[in-house]
Amino acid sequence: MKRFIVLLSLSLGLVSIICFSLNYTFRNAPWSIYKKFYQIFTDTSYYDVWVIGSSRAETAFETNLLSQKTNLKIFNAGIHGAKTQQSFYVLKHILHQHPSPQLILFDLDIHNLEEVDTILNIEQFAPFLSHQELRKNLSKIDSRITYAYYLPFYGITFYGLRGLSKSFRILTNNPGRYDTTFQISGCYHSHTDYQKDHYPDTTHPFKFHSFNLMYLDSIISICQKNNIRLLATISPIYQADFNLKSAAAFIQKYLQEKKIKCLDFTNISGLSNNIFYFSDKYHLKFEGSVLFTNIVLDSLKQQLPQTMTDNFKR
Repeated sequence: MKRFIVLLSLSLGLVSIICFSLNYTFRNAPWSIYKKFYQIFTDTSYYDVWVIGSSRAETAFETNLLSQKTNLKIFNAGIHGAKTQQSFYVLKHILHQHPSPQLILFDLDIHNLEEVDTILNIEQFAPFLSHQELRKNLSKIDSRITYAYYLPFYGITFYGLRGLSKSFRILTNNPGRYDTTFQISGCYHSHTDYQKDHYPDTTHPFKFHSFNLMYLDSIISICQKNNIRLLATISPIYQADFNLKSAAAFIQKYLQEKKIKCLDFTNISGLSNNIFYFSDKYHLKFEGSVLFTNIVLDSLKQQLPQTMTDNFKR
């Protein structure tokens, strides 16, 4: 019995050391999604503008280009798979961790507003769960967050062999193709040719779930409470059909009633019907994001206060 206890203790200790080492390695990664999460959740830098939303936001806004042309510090905090609940808690942490920005740019994901998802990518969040406020908020979405933080055996299962491979690449400074798609200002560079397999079902009228609208209202409320301007956008969709256009019109009207400006870029001439600019129906690849960002610049200048546009480059 004593031997069993000793072996169990040693095993738990070894797993804890491995889990701690992986978290430390990922938390200090010089590139990839972990570098981006570090800048969002641990760093305390000031940004004039934070872009929030799902992977549509992450791929649509060419953040470096926006910063160069506006002379504003802009960070793209869009996260793959984020629904409005996750976007709200990410924003809440941003306002807790960083100095208050001048603008929150929230790119709405029409497809995501229809669904409720309570599953998070634990592997990505795990290295940053030492932040008590972040852990507390994310556990409201996915209760596994708490277990992943307190139980090494449970937490390490989310890394698996792929996590060990990632850790080795970081330690040897050998980034993979996915790692290099992230730029220092949070934008995700997709160079993938159009993938029809990612085509979502748009053959039905969209019905926005009240749960998502509730958190959309919470995003509006937290911005108003902190005197931060909120601007909503709907980034381009490849060949948007009637159902998608109707959904965009609905959400635009919904926000208008709450006195929030929503810029609908669902259908842009010369972009939205050109398959070359998209990696799938909902995501722009690099060439598309550059073109879209230049279009957004003109709209931003019209919508932002004079104090924010004075330094825009001509």
